[in-house]
Amino acid sequence: MIEASSLECFEWFVRSQIYFGWGQRTRLPEVAAKLGMRRPFVATDDQLASRPTFRDCVAALEGAGLAPTVWDGVRPEPTDVQVNEGAAASRAAGCDGVIGYGGGSSMDAAKGIALLAYTGEKSISDYMPPTLKPMSRRLPLITVPTTAGTGAEVALGAGITDTARGVKSGIFNPVLNPDAAVVDPELTMSCPPRLTASVGLDALAHALEGYTSRLSSPITDAVNFYALELAVNHLAQAVYHGHDRQARIKMSQAALTTGLGFQGRLWYGHDICVMLGELHHTQHGFSIWGTLPALLEACLPAVRDKLVNVGRLFGLNPNGGTPREIALATIREMAWLAKGVGAPTLGEITGCGAEMVDTWVRKLLEKPVRPGTPMKLTEKEFRWVFERSLDGYC
Repeated sequence: MIEASSLECFEWFVRSQIYFGWGQRTRLPEVAAKLGMRRPFVATDDQLASRPTFRDCVAALEGAGLAPTVWDGVRPEPTDVQVNEGAAASRAAGCDGVIGYGGGSSMDAAKGIALLAYTGEKSISDYMPPTLKPMSRRLPLITVPTTAGTGAEVALGAGITDTARGVKSGIFNPVLNPDAAVVDPELTMSCPPRLTASVGLDALAHALEGYTSRLSSPITDAVNFYALELAVNHLAQAVYHGHDRQARIKMSQAALTTGLGFQGRLWYGHDICVMLGELHHTQHGFSIWGTLPALLEACLPAVRDKLVNVGRLFGLNPNGGTPREIALATIREMAWLAKGVGAPTLGEITGCGAEMVDTWVRKLLEKPVRPGTPMKLTEKEFRWVFERSLDGYC
């Protein structure tokens, strides 16, 4: 059954002050001081902590009279245990603000740390499902992305793994929107090709799911379509020519703009990605594209017209066939783009074959259907999606 969307009533919330541009990281001390930080807690990972650009940022904070505490305990796909440890370290150091420096994991962890360090609670799991303790305030928070993909720098949620239940859950509330996002594309220049591809495909998926979501609105359509245009035109260049300043700038813009537009509008692509991550520890951006093309085809009755619009970005003439034919051609173009930057097939990224389809379908059906889902699929249709995707969509 197709559920109609309405573009007549919608909500839009933007809390973060955005500082975007090449070299904008030099403004970090100024931004921190504006937010009243004197002892900022800088959350990052151990690899970034050793880089000259990070050390320069810390030195700039110190040079401005601030006393930062560096914590490099963030790991990929942060857990509640990591966030709890970071919050405890922040409280012990007497910090009065948090800076999340790095990719989506660092920024998500920083959000949880800012909340927990302020409230004094011992575990972030109190604010995660199924408890969902109300939240109202946190420490001042700044995000500094070093990758172009997740949009976490302006997103109102944080993906955090619940270790007790073994599931990636998270916390979603406007309280978690950072006060400021310092987005300096120059920081992405050192991002290696495979990571550039994975996070860039994440941005592309955010924009595509957000644009085709049942909860899309005129504003989110505008920003998500613009992000699609940026990613379609510049992702491959950023992957294969990482020194290209313009490509890096455009991909940072794509991640940022869709970060404003996809929130609360994702659907099955991310549900499957999270499920695969829980079972197989797959890389986020790549695992989304393991099944997204087949998902789009399965949901074609609900997303056809939007895909015809996206086809224009690939030079497809909307009058060059029926709307269904143009939409299917658009899906193939998207799949080829993902494959062209190195996205593996579903079978390759999981290391599994048809023997896992029953498990994948069962696990997926256990998850609640997101409100943004454009069309509910049946068990039979999910089975087709997985089987169609095992060896690649194209």
